[in-house]
Amino acid sequence: MNQAQAPTRRIAYSLREVMELTGRSRWTIQRWINRGLLKEIKIPRGQRMVQADSLEALMVGEARRKA
Repeated sequence: MNQAQAPTRRIAYSLREVMELTGRSRWTIQRWINRGLLKEIKIPRGQRMVQADSLEALMVGEARRKA
């Protein structure tokens, strides 16, 4: 009997993905990281990722400000 797997939740996004999701430049994303609006994760290969929770919180905050 096969068990249905629960959908996996992302824990991080690449800077490119954050740029695409927000429509902002790499420099803006880096400023948000420097200001503490986004939390950065550095993975072993040296790639930088943004924690999904911090991105979601930022996007919800942006949507509320626009409403």
